[in-house]
Amino acid sequence: MTRVLGVDGCRDGWVGVAPDPEGPRAYAAPDLRTLLALADRGGSLARVGVDIAIGLVDEGWRDADRLAAAVLGRRRSSIFTTPVRAALEAPDHATGVAVSRSAAGAGSRFRPGGCGRRSSRSTGSSVTGRTGSPRSTPR
Repeated sequence: MTRVLGVDGCRDGWVGVAPDPEGPRAYAAPDLRTLLALADRGGSLARVGVDIAIGLVDEGWRDADRLAAAVLGRRRSSIFTTPVRAALEAPDHATGVAVSRSAAGAGSRFRPGGCGRRSSRSTGSSVTGRTGSPRSTPR
């Protein structure tokens, strides 16, 4: 079985899930490098897919977020809208929310503060994609 790992950032670091013959196996770690090492112990990983917003905007909301909200109706609160590009570059969460409110008319549930820098320290790639794309990267 070819092992793959899907990962996503969270408040405390990174989480990942890999399919295994016995069922999905979940991992958590404070940084991406540690998460990959933990998952690799369960068997060599062929690919790692990072959940990342594609198509950052400078103002307003992404079409994908608006269209998904329209389809979901009352359940639209389950969408984590992608903050504007400048909010991802903010030094902290409060500044990121203020930038988002100014550029998009509302804050974002996403914790934007310093997210791009956190990813680049862990992987050498930026969440904003400016120094490389971590999506579905062969290991």
